[in-house]
Amino acid sequence: MTTSVTRLLQRFDAWARTHDLDYLRYRPEGCSEQELASLEARLGFLLPAGLREFLSLMNGEDPGDKYIFGGMNALLSLGEIVAEYDYMMARMGDPLPPEAVFEGPVRRAFWNKKWVPFLMANDLPYYLDLAPEAGGVVGQVIFVDVEGARVCCVATSFEELLAETVEMVLTTGHSHDYAPRWKERSPA
Repeated sequence: MTTSVTRLLQRFDAWARTHDLDYLRYRPEGCSEQELASLEARLGFLLPAGLREFLSLMNGEDPGDKYIFGGMNALLSLGEIVAEYDYMMARMGDPLPPEAVFEGPVRRAFWNKKWVPFLMANDLPYYLDLAPEAGGVVGQVIFVDVEGARVCCVATSFEELLAETVEMVLTTGHSHDYAPRWKERSPA
């Protein structure tokens, strides 16, 4: 069965082949079922299906023009997900600054153990939120800027964000300018 994540990667691969990009040569292999199960055991919960599928097809990406998110943006590998998760777990009790801004149905915190890091965009993390505030969607994408005291919901799912990014690449040839728009968007 072909799912939306697989179809999106197939579309991107076809585009990369026609544009003679090195993407396919440098694209990381996917994770094994055992590696994914090990990550889920480490986190204590299952990954959302879209992210799990993506990682099974492609274990993250390095920042650069050769990949889907491009520029200073990169989907995290399993190892990077664990490292970012551990880093944020160590900061779990950090106080919220009084000027903190929360946009959309997100918890009033800069970290929650049910947030799964999956993307770094200009050195700022994006998470899949598995414990949203009332009105949110399990698996929604949130952006967290601790230094700028801002947390906002930017997409309803990994699949939605991936689809928008792939469409931008297919339409414009790159996704470098996309990250700032994520930060400014909130679901209705």
